[in-house]
Amino acid sequence: MLLLAVVVLAVLFQFDPRQHGFYPKCQLHSLTGLNCAGCGTLRATHHLLHGEFLLAFRSNALLIMALGGLGWLGLRWIRGEPPAVVLQKWFSRPTLALVLVGIALAFTVLRNLPVAAFAWMNP
Repeated sequence: MLLLAVVVLAVLFQFDPRQHGFYPKCQLHSLTGLNCAGCGTLRATHHLLHGEFLLAFRSNALLIMALGGLGWLGLRWIRGEPPAVVLQKWFSRPTLALVLVGIALAFTVLRNLPVAAFAWMNP
């Protein structure tokens, strides 16, 4: 699993998602033209791997804000606790699960509003 993550990150480092078409496309965006909460994640990861933090934030601000939680999940994984177990514990608490889903939904709605104040959220 770790080897797969390293390979994926190496590919993302080497091949910019904006210039190469072999990356998966967002089905919601393909069908509706709307950006989901995950749109721009590949580009943001590519920018992060190159140390371009502002461009990463512009590609997907939600991912950048979630890095603390992802880092914590990674540390738990390194300590031997499978990510699925950690996530199951997180989502077994209804309040936390609802807050996380609510944040993702709010981000999705706001980034699709035709309002200049939220234009920065679009990848």
